[in-house]
Order: sequence, then structure tokens, then C-alpha cells
Amino acid sequence: MTQKNISKLLNNYGLKKENKILALCSGAEFGPSKRWPTNFFSRVAQHYLDKDWTVLSLGSEKDALISKEIRENLSKNRDNFVDTTGKTKLEDTVDLLSACSLVFNK
Repeated sequence: MTQKNISKLLNNYGLKKENKILALCSGAEFGPSKRWPTNFFSRVAQHYLDKDWTVLSLGSEKDALISKEIRENLSKNRDNFVDTTGKTKLEDTVDLLSACSLVFNK
């Protein structure tokens, strides 16, 4: 983890370090039966978006459809929902997590 990489990632995804960021980890490695319903994740995301947080969706390529559904369920502030599913290496995900104020995984 390096400050230089963290700054680069924040810049690449349009994130500001001074803003509160919620990391939303909505995937489940062992299938949908182990995952919370998508609309529940959307409600959590909307709650924080309404409080002027940025929501950062993290996960693998397998989680991209879930993240897209979460975003589509949002009623407002969609511009502050940043989807990185399938777009980051593990070490970059760790660096992004270090910049987050809160991580939500159910």
C-alpha cells in the first residue's frame, strides 16, 4: 500500500479523499443463496448517498451485474455511486479500502 497509488486510484475514479466513502461489497463467492438481496444493498447505498457520501462498489467481474442492479435501483445521487467491480487488481482494492470511511458487506 502506497500513498502514491492511493492518490492515483482516487483520482482515476473521481474520488476525493476529504469526502466520506462507503465501500459496498455486495458479492458472494459461494453463490446467490449466501448473498443479501440486491434491493437491500441499494437501500444501504441510497441511505449514505442521501448523506452526501460517495459509495464505492467493490468486487470481481462476477459481481458487476449485481453492482449495476444496485445502481439502477437508486432513486437519486447516482453520480456519487462509483462502480469498480472487475476493474481493479487485489492490491488496488486494498488501497481503495484504506481510503474508505466505512465498509459494508453482508
